[in-house]
Amino acid sequence: MFLWFEEPAPYRAYARVLQPFQVLSERHLASKETVEGLCIPCRAIQHFKVAAGPTYGSHPNLREGLVCPRGLSNRNRLLAGACLQLTPKRPAILERFGPLYTVLRERFPELQGSEFLGPDVPPGEMREVHGIQVRHESLERLGYPDGCFDLLVHSDVLEHVPEPALALAEAFRVLAPGGTMLMTVPFFASRDENFRRAIRREDGTVQHLVEPEMHGDPLNPQGVLAYHHFGWQLLDEIRNAGFRKAEVGLWYDVFCGFVSDNHPDLTYGNMLPIVIRASR
Repeated sequence: MFLWFEEPAPYRAYARVLQPFQVLSERHLASKETVEGLCIPCRAIQHFKVAAGPTYGSHPNLREGLVCPRGLSNRNRLLAGACLQLTPKRPAILERFGPLYTVLRERFPELQGSEFLGPDVPPGEMREVHGIQVRHESLERLGYPDGCFDLLVHSDVLEHVPEPALALAEAFRVLAPGGTMLMTVPFFASRDENFRRAIRREDGTVQHLVEPEMHGDPLNPQGVLAYHHFGWQLLDEIRNAGFRKAEVGLWYDVFCGFVSDNHPDLTYGNMLPIVIRASR
């Protein structure tokens, strides 16, 4: 189950205790093609495909790997696990094509999904994509009315938003009092402050402050630019947006396939399985 942290010190203390067991466990997992484990969203013992996606040299990325037969990665299953602990009546997710949307829609029939279809598409507009009508939404400027959801979910979206403060304010706006935002981001727990990698200029062009970092995107074969590396400052920004509580949730469980990304740099790139929760 999740352990929730509001400050870095207790999180880092726990991570230090965990690290020797983490290294041994993940070395074993990375040596396998498939492993058996409990898939929380599937509610079944499944075979997880270990390596599925990007790698760190010879190290498989276990955050994007450990994929169950329904296509849910470690990251997807972890976020689904957090969602399934709630009973929302008006949920939304900033995803429409991925397996996470499919699984959550089965549990939450009222779930509203959307995709980012381009910077020039008006908020809330429907466009045909892959033969179906899909709603366009940008986290910086949502087309939903105030207070219309009690759960807002997004997975590895915020690092691609040039101005995350705008996005967090929008998330706060569309959530009703008592509502929850659940999200994943690449979270650099050794960082106290966020690190900006690029800036969007007023004319829409991008100024790169460091070497561009592109992440995979199912709707864009060129990938999508990461503007930020987030540290613990992100929780302060969530609170500054109006949320009464911001927490990092860690669930490390080898049998459930909830492990780190397996990055070889344990001091920076290695990310434990975490979800960020913001309570309105």
